[in-house]
Amino acid sequence: MLNVFYTLWLFMPALLFRVGAQYEQYDFLNFPRQDLQPIESTYQRGLNAYAAEEWGECVRSLELSLRQRRFLRDSQDFCRRNCSDVMSWNFEGKLGVSLTEHSRVVDVDSETRSFGQFLHRAHCLQRCREGLPAFRMPQPSPHLLQDFQQRSPYQYLLVAYFKTKNMPKAVASAYTFMQKNPENNIARKNMHFFLQQPGVSESYIKDLESEEYEVLYHNAVRAYSQGEHEKCANQMEQALRGYLAAFEECTLGCEGPREVHSMEDFYKSIADQYVEVLFCKTGCEKQLLPVSMELPPHKFLATMYHYLQFVYYKLGNFQGAVRAIESYLLFDPTDRIVRQNQLYHHTNREYQGLTESDFTPTVEASRHYNLTNLMWKMLTFAQNVLASEDEMELPQRFEYTPDVMATDEDFDGEGDYEEGFIADWWQEPQYKGDLGIMEKYNY
Repeated sequence: MLNVFYTLWLFMPALLFRVGAQYEQYDFLNFPRQDLQPIESTYQRGLNAYAAEEWGECVRSLELSLRQRRFLRDSQDFCRRNCSDVMSWNFEGKLGVSLTEHSRVVDVDSETRSFGQFLHRAHCLQRCREGLPAFRMPQPSPHLLQDFQQRSPYQYLLVAYFKTKNMPKAVASAYTFMQKNPENNIARKNMHFFLQQPGVSESYIKDLESEEYEVLYHNAVRAYSQGEHEKCANQMEQALRGYLAAFEECTLGCEGPREVHSMEDFYKSIADQYVEVLFCKTGCEKQLLPVSMELPPHKFLATMYHYLQFVYYKLGNFQGAVRAIESYLLFDPTDRIVRQNQLYHHTNREYQGLTESDFTPTVEASRHYNLTNLMWKMLTFAQNVLASEDEMELPQRFEYTPDVMATDEDFDGEGDYEEGFIADWWQEPQYKGDLGIMEKYNY
């Protein structure tokens, strides 16, 4: 069997010159001084060690590069989050002037006020970055960041861990890489190889890059399938809050550095940059969708409300149930069964102690729906109108495309959701049976 792995290893890529479980003690505000190095040099050192079969150094360098990437990401999130409210500052008061005192041109005043807020936000970000060590080093290239986004370090770490006889981390690294690249044939074969080794248990199979909301969501689905409704509600509520926080961080992350390739009119240049940001922000739902779910990206949040409507109903929380229904219908207004559920509650509202005001979406659902819809409308407008002008060329959306496009066929099981009928009147979410992770990879 060992020869099988050596054969697979030969097919590993040629070397060209919120990580959870690995870094429990991680604190980006107190990053070890000796580890403050450029990510690119650390990562390259790990790849060089891999080529030289220096497995100990390979593990140390690649693990450090993952910590450094998280260090940079958390530092960026910290500054963007803390400067996100700057746009609401009263900058006129800070400057000691009034733009409307002697002016009759309201549009000009509004524009100047907006740019004043941009200046304050830029100043806030600049001051924040000056105080954090992550920004005092050379910044990684977009190409390198894309490698980390695709979890490329783990395809080298899985070999290095195996060579250093650390089977739990080898299995976890193989699984982590395959979660992002589910139809990479070599990744699948490596995973299959590991699961055939003596002593390997299902507890080794961990996604080291999974977001907390994903874990909470799967725990909630498991609790629902076991009839633990109170636990399901608690876990799903936490998952929902975590997802919305992750979405906000993702959209803020789209406002990072970018290259300007051409000289254009002032307003067209601003529009060009903002359209590129919109491309990124409208892709956040897809980026945050768990790999194991075969859903349109915008339906993941709706799915959480879908579970909540049933679990609230079973707990007798009718107000929570109808608000979850109304929230779900924001994202899927044509769902006939959920419309029937809505009618059921409305017909029995007096018996259930409900009023008309209860039949409203939650504040967070409305905010997310309005924001995502506005971004898509703005992007559509830009594509339909601005792209037709010769003077302006919209940027192409950059996406990593694997050799084989990924599907969900091999990841059916725990946490997967599909809609179906349970009763003639009250519809519950169906879940595909949890066969266990070990069985899922039994080819």
